[in-house]
Amino acid sequence: LTGECGIAPERVFTDTEAKITVDNVINALAIMKEQDVHACTVVTSHFHQRWSQMLIRAMAAISREGGYPVEVIANYNYKGNESVRLETGRSMALNQLDMLISRFGTTD
Repeated sequence: LTGECGIAPERVFTDTEAKITVDNVINALAIMKEQDVHACTVVTSHFHQRWSQMLIRAMAAISREGGYPVEVIANYNYKGNESVRLETGRSMALNQLDMLISRFGTTD
């Protein structure tokens, strides 16, 4: 991002603690609040793009309802390891969305 896209290093925040995608979304929101950031671009592997986009948009909606407005500007991907079967990925994504909603509430 800093080299190829010319983004200033101080504008790139990385979560190194998450073990699953939903944890990454929760941690990203915490980083955004800590840094007083209200807009983000998600960068993830090609395989994770669909469900990370679903989860981050759900988190943004929940966050807005909670009084902290968040806007997802873009979602970029790179080619990654695609060893997980698509059916497994869909199931994991739905389970993680359920975890997110269970933890933070529902949106209308």
